[in-house]
Amino acid sequence: MLVLTQAHVNRLKKWLSIQSPTLEYISSFSVACGYVWSCIAKARARTGEQKGDNDNDNDVEQFICPVDYRSRIHLRLPPTYSGNCVGPCINTLTKRSLLAGNKGFQTAAEGLRACADDWGVWDPKDEGYEIDFGWGKPKKHETPSINYNGSISINASKDSPGDIEIGISLPANQMDAFISISRDELESNFYDQD
Repeated sequence: MLVLTQAHVNRLKKWLSIQSPTLEYISSFSVACGYVWSCIAKARARTGEQKGDNDNDNDVEQFICPVDYRSRIHLRLPPTYSGNCVGPCINTLTKRSLLAGNKGFQTAAEGLRACADDWGVWDPKDEGYEIDFGWGKPKKHETPSINYNGSISINASKDSPGDIEIGISLPANQMDAFISISRDELESNFYDQD
């Protein structure tokens, strides 16, 4: 599990605001997902294992996340409606190398901002650790439906509500590369540069 602290997210947001001065707002969700998406692409490139059946750089990369459709349908639903009214928000990049390159995070975050932030994506700071169904608050929250295809789960951190826990499952060699890349980039001064 990768934990992006509030300090990491703020540093990534600041770096994006310098690189893309016309970007008015970007959520912590888009920053976190953009960062992870670019790190996954870099890990696949480093291990030589691409997502598709061939090494064609023009293969499409997609990031799909659930969004709340309640405000987008013609039928008026009350804010307390708890039924299923979720649909996909799809961000598509036409070149794999865009994500694995030096501007991969910027490209991913900008695309996700245009997609997810405008559509009202779920806020990972909806503290799942605060939910109590009568038998106490959870000690650990994980999403078991992620698999080796690059799916991720995003939750508020148990220890600090400003931090984001990201669950990810990749094949072992890609996971090792992902851990190395994400750790090295967060610890480097790259995102402190103008």
